[in-house]
Amino acid sequence: MILISIYNHIYEVLGFISKHPGEGISDTYLRTYRNKECTEDFERFHFTNEADEMLINAREQKYDEETKIYYVCPWFFKKKIPSYFHFLPDDKYGIKYMGDKNNNTFILRPSNSDLEKSLSLTYKNDEGEIYQLKIRKTEDNIWYTIFEDDEGEAIDVEDKYIENIITKIMIDNDYTGV
Repeated sequence: MILISIYNHIYEVLGFISKHPGEGISDTYLRTYRNKECTEDFERFHFTNEADEMLINAREQKYDEETKIYYVCPWFFKKKIPSYFHFLPDDKYGIKYMGDKNNNTFILRPSNSDLEKSLSLTYKNDEGEIYQLKIRKTEDNIWYTIFEDDEGEAIDVEDKYIENIITKIMIDNDYTGV
């Protein structure tokens, strides 16, 4: 999986590497941009609309069969795509992916229901049970969720940044991102 962000949208481009005409030119490789926002370099290296059209096609179709580029979701992060963010096109809920992971681990992934305003969390608790949690962005651009703590108490969690939400509900509760 190679996730990159261009023009405030995230794409998965692993399947495109073998088709990328600029791969290796000036010692530049798509893998170099993994989990990064790379609009500036994208504009520096692409002088025609062809590359833009590929991204537009991927965004409109969610997956462009010709280029093998997936559209993942909008850019929601502060500086880079966190390593715990996953795009799993063949495992929409992350259940299979989390099956063999350690207890007290999690992944963040694109939402299946509202790609533009929410993300989903799949986590495995200390008993090995897998759960889902939706994190939504409000009209005021605040991320919001209700998380149930170890005692079963519902806790409202909100923050301007998704990374801070993840810290409050996962990292601070001894979960590790995978």
